[in-house]
Amino acid sequence: MLSELIALFFKVIFSLFVFAVLILGLMNLFSKIKRKLTDCFGHELDNSDEKIRMAYVMKLDDEELLKEIAFNDYDEYVAFHAVERIKSKSILEDIAESDRFIVSREAERKLSEL
Repeated sequence: MLSELIALFFKVIFSLFVFAVLILGLMNLFSKIKRKLTDCFGHELDNSDEKIRMAYVMKLDDEELLKEIAFNDYDEYVAFHAVERIKSKSILEDIAESDRFIVSREAERKLSEL
């Protein structure tokens, strides 16, 4: 009887392990599908390709949106080019005080030119 309970316990544990691995695999698959759908049908700023985000930044004139990109884009190159497009002194001062090294240095450089 005890050996049957132990066998049943290990079967349940193994089944839970297989279930957890299956769930994690499905979550990974759904994440990839979501990223592909966002890349195809989402906004340019949500795209995972930095070249597409960069092309969008180069078309922008909205300095508040450029400021948000400078603060939040995970690619320093895209954020750097967002700062290059900003002309407002107050926005450049805000960015210069940030902790993003390359972005804040570019904002300081642009401020010194004003």
